[in-house]
Amino acid sequence: MKKIPPDFNLDDGVVSTFRYSLKESVSMHIFQRAEVDWLHFVAANRNNRLFRDEFEKLRETGIVGGKIANDNTATVLNLYVTGAYGIPGTESADSFAIHQLLPNRLENQFCFRTAEAIGTLEFIRGERYGDIAGRAEH
Repeated sequence: MKKIPPDFNLDDGVVSTFRYSLKESVSMHIFQRAEVDWLHFVAANRNNRLFRDEFEKLRETGIVGGKIANDNTATVLNLYVTGAYGIPGTESADSFAIHQLLPNRLENQFCFRTAEAIGTLEFIRGERYGDIAGRAEH
């Protein structure tokens, strides 16, 4: 096991690169677009009182992929799950939230949810990086 290098700054981080190998026994569900089913699944992961049926449908799925729900989308998703756009799950609230998210040029993300799914990943390398905001000031 490697030790943390003595010059490693706790404000730094590591970006890890993995290779994925398809394994037919690992179940997978990919949301192709930011659409209602995707929105409900993301909302269920952020608020356990919403869309439990969507969450349960994919509970045993090894890999779930879809549009990224990150810091750029957090405000819209938080407003959606708290009902700021109307009752989550209604056509108007869903449509408004998705419309707010689409200009973000959503990239794809994948969640490896089971031990077998994680086993399809092979570590390639890790690269250290520093606090980008701190470096920009120098």
